[in-house]
Amino acid sequence: MTSFSAEFAYSILQYSIFSKLSFFFTSYDSQMLLTFA
Repeated sequence: MTSFSAEFAYSILQYSIFSKLSFFFTSYDSQMLLTFA
């Protein structure tokens, strides 16, 4: 039970980090495109 909850929390943490990184890179790319446009 503990290992399952730990894996679940780790997957949530990984997903949140990945979503934040992807959001940061997409916003950064759009800013760069607007700057070079």
